[in-house]
Amino acid sequence: MNRPIPALCITFSLIVLLLTACSDDKSTTSPSPSTAKPEWAALGSGVTWGSFPGLVYTMALYGGDLIVGGTFRDAGDTAALNIARWNGAGWSPLDAISGDVYAMTLFEGTLIAGGAFLQAGDTPATYIARWDGTSWEALGDGTPEEVWTLTVFGGELIAGGPGYISRWNGVTWAALGAGIGSNDAIIALTTYDGDLIAGGSFTEIDGAPAHRIAFWNGATWNPLGRGMNAEVLSLIVHDGALVAGGLFNQAGDSIVNGLAAWNGSEWLSLGGGALGFVNTMTLHDGDLIAGGGFGTTDFRVVRWDGVSWEILADDLDHYVRAMAVRQDTLIVGGSFSEIGSVEVNGIAGWIGE
Repeated sequence: MNRPIPALCITFSLIVLLLTACSDDKSTTSPSPSTAKPEWAALGSGVTWGSFPGLVYTMALYGGDLIVGGTFRDAGDTAALNIARWNGAGWSPLDAISGDVYAMTLFEGTLIAGGAFLQAGDTPATYIARWDGTSWEALGDGTPEEVWTLTVFGGELIAGGPGYISRWNGVTWAALGAGIGSNDAIIALTTYDGDLIAGGSFTEIDGAPAHRIAFWNGATWNPLGRGMNAEVLSLIVHDGALVAGGLFNQAGDSIVNGLAAWNGSEWLSLGGGALGFVNTMTLHDGDLIAGGGFGTTDFRVVRWDGVSWEILADDLDHYVRAMAVRQDTLIVGGSFSEIGSVEVNGIAGWIGE
């Protein structure tokens, strides 16, 4: 990897931890989920960089289409630099973005893209830009560093990344509190129970201890329980609980496997977990879908129905980094070229059991 990827910020020591704690003894770290294998299908010829599969880091729905961001040069047979649109039948470009796209969200009816770029279309844009349906435009002076995650809270756009978390009120950018240390990062954002939730690699926020997860109540940052013992990479709300995924194997006082649920007062294991680490999550037909794996060679997509875990795919050849649902079809993206014994280029859709 050329840089610390927000979807999987693994240091060498964490790789060793994952290999020893997750890969070598799966039988003791997680239950054995059902192995029913659904069918997967390519989305056209996917996204590519020359003769290689592209990398999909983020997906969003906009105007009924699936928007895909990442690192690629083509989508299908069409030139599409780092961002493209899938309408269910084919690919088309969304102009071009000069660098990697790591995060997207919708804000005030427009599509927001953030990443490691300095230009969107013909417009100079520092790490973040807005698509109004016809062209890209900058959001003020942009963010202080790359954008790794985005959400909307209290009518404002929230952006996070290496060493910062900021808000855009439609006119200007401002820091959200005193923030985190310059060597830490905000990697995931969501909202829960009226608060903004931030996850990442930090151990302090606003100068107070907060182990890799914290909440903003509109005025101050606060820890969320005792937090996690390693990075939080993904956040989602499912069945009234906040669910965190990442590289950790302990959340609060609970031993977990890359997934933990906050019930409002404590962190709990989610059915024992089915993965060693979790990069990304989404909801499909009321179930929680997670993408991750064990170590650096075993990559999976799994489903939690509230009672048990089921494997949807365990034969990927590389990471799942993003998920979305379009017209009831679960779509997964990442750096893989095979899923469900189907050859793909960085993106695939689940078409049924």
